Amino acid sequence: DKVIIDFEYPGIVQIYNSTDKKSYYQSFQAEIIYSINRFNLTTAYKNYDVQISYNDGIKSKPLQPSEIFFLNIGYESQNNDGKLWKYDFTLNRVGKQRLMRNPRDTASHTNPHTFINAQVTKVFSEKFELYAGGENLLNYKQENPIIFSEDPSNSLFDASIIHGPIFGASFYAGFRFKILN
Repeated sequence: DKVIIDFEYPGIVQIYNSTDKKSYYQSFQAEIIYSINRFNLTTAYKNYDVQISYNDGIKSKPLQPSEIFFLNIGYESQNNDGKLWKYDFTLNRVGKQRLMRNPRDTASHTNPHTFINAQVTKVFSEKFELYAGGENLLNYKQENPIIFSEDPSNSLFDASIIHGPIFGASFYAGFRFKILN
């Protein structure tokens, strides 16, 4: 038996046991890690097939990406008496996700989306580094993430259908100072 929390219909939550044994979860993952000279490469792929037996039939799990692709490339310059540069680039590709019925979304699935993050670090010594970077550099964001946000007392108010970032690109800079080694 599996407890199902069914929020397929706007404003209604049902909790019940699924006893028909038709729900299942399958995933596949492959990963490659490779280093040569001062380059490091990590890439991974994960595929999900998660099916849940609801009262009205078997459906894929809502908001579960069908697949995720990850790529990270890192590079460190030649170490020159403890001084060096570090570069880091990360790409995440998130596959489509099933949406439950709601008054905001007309599509049955989200579109796949891609995130890119990058960071540059200047190492001055074993104790001190400066860094700068950005996240979500393609500025992807989910519009209107909260359904009926202007009317929280509405029975259709829903803040649970978040399938992507709600903020756009962000940038940062800082320093690291190690007190103890």
